[in-house]
Amino acid sequence: MLNELERKFFDIYKKEPTLLFMLGASRTGSTPMYQMIVNSFDVFYFTNLINNCFCENPILGVSLQKDDILNRGDVGYNSNFGKTEGLLGPSESSNIFKNWFGGGHPSELKSFDFLPGKKDHMVNTMSAISSMTEGMLIVTKNAWNIFRIKTIVNTFSNAYFLWIRRDIRQASLSSLNARYERGDLNAWNTATPKNYKEITILKSPHKQVVEQHYLLDKTIGDNIPKDKHIKIWYEDLCYDTKGIIDKIGEYFISNDIKVGKCLKQLQPLQIKGVKEKEDGDYRKIEYYSNKERFKDYKHESINNISHI
Repeated sequence: MLNELERKFFDIYKKEPTLLFMLGASRTGSTPMYQMIVNSFDVFYFTNLINNCFCENPILGVSLQKDDILNRGDVGYNSNFGKTEGLLGPSESSNIFKNWFGGGHPSELKSFDFLPGKKDHMVNTMSAISSMTEGMLIVTKNAWNIFRIKTIVNTFSNAYFLWIRRDIRQASLSSLNARYERGDLNAWNTATPKNYKEITILKSPHKQVVEQHYLLDKTIGDNIPKDKHIKIWYEDLCYDTKGIIDKIGEYFISNDIKVGKCLKQLQPLQIKGVKEKEDGDYRKIEYYSNKERFKDYKHESINNISHI
């Protein structure tokens, strides 16, 4: 039996949350897109402090940081492999989502559904945040959510998705460069599909990164609900930053998602093709990804961008 105080407490936190899950294959610009959403609209997001110190009970961190989040200035646009700077930086929420869904590889098989007893915890957390922020849109970005789309849709009636894409040649070369920087050309840098081991034994790392990007992007396309997502190309975001932000704002309005647009200075992204780390990298990826199979994974104006 609930006593009266407990009943009032749960009544307060029954607000149905509205959520925006940002999805993108690796190296598609999801982090600057995330930072731009945070800077352009009045939304709630999990900070680095909440993720690092309160991952098991995020609502405690929210209670401490709520006013700072709601009254924040611009967050920066610096990041390193998806990790942002500062206690108020928008976090990928890796620890928070791991607490709800677990980890391990392949993530498509080992982290696609809730851990025992964690579904209610996530629902109650999001509901409490929605109540504490008077129904503010909750925005999250976590690469592993690529394999949790169906679970999320079945759990939250007001779940929306922003799918950011990037030309497969540029995204693949960027993934290859990340492997160079980490000192292992065979390293997988993001969520893993069920057949990732088959991909990692391919002799050429150039083929590995193309297959990696293709499978992650295809998984999103095969599972994302058609009527509850907006698709953005990274190249378009760079070419017309304000226009894309306006498009996202119009999407929010058309779906009756309450977000107040912030009057902050947008920082246009600079579109630059990814540079080769070693001679021939771009050519090998260009050759491999230039098949009919990948035609829907190329941005139409990518030929206007130099890769040097």
